[in-house]
Amino acid sequence: MWCKRMVKLLFTNDDRNLKLRDASGLSLLWWTARNGYEAATRLLLETEGVEPELTNENGRTPLFCAIINGNDMLVRLLLERDDVSPDCQDKFGLTPLLLAASQGREAMVRLLLSDNRADPNSKDLTHGNILLSMAAMEGHELIIKLLLAQDGIDVNSRFASDGRTPLSVTAEYGCVAVVKLLLQKRDVNLDS
Repeated sequence: MWCKRMVKLLFTNDDRNLKLRDASGLSLLWWTARNGYEAATRLLLETEGVEPELTNENGRTPLFCAIINGNDMLVRLLLERDDVSPDCQDKFGLTPLLLAASQGREAMVRLLLSDNRADPNSKDLTHGNILLSMAAMEGHELIIKLLLAQDGIDVNSRFASDGRTPLSVTAEYGCVAVVKLLLQKRDVNLDS
């Protein structure tokens, strides 16, 4: 509640306060999203001139913050804006969808996939990890089901580093239920 009052106070004094940054270059919007202040974040997002794609030193936007903190409402709120990219990458090459899937955040994965701007075949830049394989390695069966239901999902995509596919990764990690799900796809390559 104090944050919402602080935001209102900043607005009433001078709209230029929206452009204020802390020593790390982070905005008030970034911090309200980082700390899960839904009302204050909503108020800031309704204000002209706010920059919802401002990143921290790791290239993470307020959307990343909402996912890391497990705040479904903030994810939904941020995705309502056209100027928030659900497919942006941080300096490690993670996208919000990759992050949500690797953390097993089913509701967020569902939100991001329903946005139609997030790529279900995304890969991180560091290792070439594939979204489907990352979820498989973590054993997130429900997320695998969501991903497999996506049009155009590439069940035979390969890791950049070693050429493994979601099926081979899943078998290696012993996720029998996920192996069965992958085998239900007609186009899965059994020789991977």
